[in-house]
Amino acid sequence: MSAYKTLFEVRFFHKYYDGYKSNDFEISLMPATRELLSGYSLLYRSTGDGFLVLYKEDRKYLLETVREKLTLTFGIKSINPHFETFTNILPINKKERYFFDNQCLIPGNGAEPEPDGEGNHVRLHTGSFVDETNLFQYGYPHSNVKELVAADEIVVEGDGQVFFDGLLTGSEHFASLVHESFGWYDIAIKRLGKKIKFNLLSGAFERSFAVIEISFGGSSSIGFDQLRGAKYQINFDNRPVLWTYYFVSDVGKYFEQVEVYSGKELLSFSSPANVKLANGQAATKITSLASFPLQERFSGKQVHAELLEKLAGAENSDPKLKINLATPNATRIKGKREGDKEVYFSEIYVYV
Repeated sequence: MSAYKTLFEVRFFHKYYDGYKSNDFEISLMPATRELLSGYSLLYRSTGDGFLVLYKEDRKYLLETVREKLTLTFGIKSINPHFETFTNILPINKKERYFFDNQCLIPGNGAEPEPDGEGNHVRLHTGSFVDETNLFQYGYPHSNVKELVAADEIVVEGDGQVFFDGLLTGSEHFASLVHESFGWYDIAIKRLGKKIKFNLLSGAFERSFAVIEISFGGSSSIGFDQLRGAKYQINFDNRPVLWTYYFVSDVGKYFEQVEVYSGKELLSFSSPANVKLANGQAATKITSLASFPLQERFSGKQVHAELLEKLAGAENSDPKLKINLATPNATRIKGKREGDKEVYFSEIYVYV
């Protein structure tokens, strides 16, 4: 029996977990990718931190003699409803998806990926973490062209062929323009004098927030020998959030001084403010002066507060009260718009 060997693997690193993990994702395969896997005796396997594709040793000659470029396309769907909350990415919209590939197809992604992580993995993005430079415009065969490109007169080109050149009536769908050929197209918007890179995706990816393309052979700069055993990696950063604590008293007392520590390190928070909650209870409010990245386990150190109460008419304050604090829970993060950016924050109520 012929042995299977690794053609390539993809791993997902997330700073929120401070490690590799793929439990937040469900990977889907483009129908054409399933056909390629079958035709070239390749196997797809999910792993605890990503996925890999295996080739059959006694069938590797099929891959060594590939004359045309082969592209394996995978969709990433988030199955964790809080993934966008603790991940430092832009909110997913109806016109863009994140894109990663081993060919650096997208303008602005032209730099070579760099080794990163354990085992000399190669990032499938040029920055240290996924960011807005990895976003691309996309559509499906049933997508209305005019609605997506927001233009009337366009030129659609791909693989050296012009598929459309003229005015849109508003009824055109991508399938009618490019004959349901999935892949990359250049769309020139005549009114603006600019081109956009556009990817026509299979409807199988409608629920995916990101797409991975691994190409080799033919016109590709990567042959079978360069791809064999490749280790690719995608890094997600954790979202920074502001921490707000309300120290709530049922006897109406406030604190004149509040210090927050992570272990022995003093963290920077605002001066205490006396507030009344909606239910009429007295509370002392503080907010971090800077955002702290969300972590599944915050630095492994206990966060605590030291509170000093000043009694009315008293010359001396009571001794400091020391209390352990909860850290922000990713399931309870809120967001608000401030100017042109989204700000995320947590509110934690501490009863004293």
